[in-house]
Amino acid sequence: MKRVFIFLLVVVCQTVFAHGPTPQKLEQSISIEVKAEEIWEVIKDFQAIANWHPMINKMNNNESSSERTYSLKGKEGELTESLDEYSEQDLFYSYRLLQENIDVIPVSFHSTKIEVVAMENNTSKVNWEVRFYRADTGNFPPEHLSDEAAVMAMEEFASSGLQALKSMLEKSK
Repeated sequence: MKRVFIFLLVVVCQTVFAHGPTPQKLEQSISIEVKAEEIWEVIKDFQAIANWHPMINKMNNNESSSERTYSLKGKEGELTESLDEYSEQDLFYSYRLLQENIDVIPVSFHSTKIEVVAMENNTSKVNWEVRFYRADTGNFPPEHLSDEAAVMAMEEFASSGLQALKSMLEKSK
């Protein structure tokens, strides 16, 4: 009887403390010494991310201008994303992952907002905000599909895009 109680206690404790993935949030921004409208001209075309993001290997044109499919350098497979919100006036758009591919990026879902904010002296700030979940939504993910792997991948993607924008736009001044 004592063994059965201990077994049940262990099972109940594991169930109580087991949980799925927690949502992750990433916020990065960069100041660029260029007018906001000039930055927007570069990034506003949702289908043209390959023109400025260094990690994009190949874009596949979709019939819909609100969807894009692309591959990343050094990765097999593609990601498909969908435009959710777009504001020419407020210089931002948001999009989400439509079709996951954990071999390309170890997340099961993400929603992203990219925004350009005018600052003083013809300087602007580009904000990149992402909410996402790790690739393995189970309780005990392998290391390459964990929260840490997802955070690292999303940080690299946002950071490299922001740095490339800064380099490209400030160099062309």
